[in-house]
Amino acid sequence: MPNASNRTRIYHEFSALADYIFKLPRFLDAEIEIEKKKLFDYFPKSNDPETDQRNAGLRAMRFDLEFGNLLGRFPRFMAASNLMQACSLFENALLRVCRTHGSFQAWSSAQQSKGVAGLFRFLAATGRPAAALSFGRQVEIALLFRNCLVHANGLLALSRNETEIRRIIKAREFVETERRGKYDPAGDFWRAKIEPTAEGPALSTSNNYAFVSCGQFRDFLLDLLMDSTEAAADRRGRLTPSQKQ
Repeated sequence: MPNASNRTRIYHEFSALADYIFKLPRFLDAEIEIEKKKLFDYFPKSNDPETDQRNAGLRAMRFDLEFGNLLGRFPRFMAASNLMQACSLFENALLRVCRTHGSFQAWSSAQQSKGVAGLFRFLAATGRPAAALSFGRQVEIALLFRNCLVHANGLLALSRNETEIRRIIKAREFVETERRGKYDPAGDFWRAKIEPTAEGPALSTSNNYAFVSCGQFRDFLLDLLMDSTEAAADRRGRLTPSQKQ
């Protein structure tokens, strides 16, 4: 049964990626401790005031460089790359699922549009529009955010979707409807926001957002593979990463 095989593969692939994304920040935690030790291993204190003054300055220089990376740049790189990986895995899995439909090949050959937008149009044509599936709106938004980060490094002035992105952030549409009222954009589990940069306002996403998106992608695809009765029962019983907060 192709659908059963796909369900198993999708469940394990996205669960594994979510687990990887959840654990990856521990790499930064470990590196922070290593760098703390290196500050004094490389530039130790001594009994010579002149040497101590020079080493203190060198420690400060290394601290600014290494901790600027570990606490600032690296988390941004990690969050963006993890979201891109989750989106890429989703697009691959969505194509695989669509190909199991008997009419997909003929429909695809007759269409000019390609990519995930074309796959969503195919779903709509077969009576399974994205908006009717689990986390359909959040899935669309994750792909929109990914595009902004890929093509403009999040810079809104270079995004054709600046107005839409601003509206989504303000309305918190990237958060599941039932959790939207409790979502704290300033809390430790923040997901997406617009931040000022030297070049102008830019979209910023957290590693938490990539983690939650994995579960949403997974549940969207599993819902797609089920008939309406199965999907309703499964949604009531399944624990998603977005609920592990």
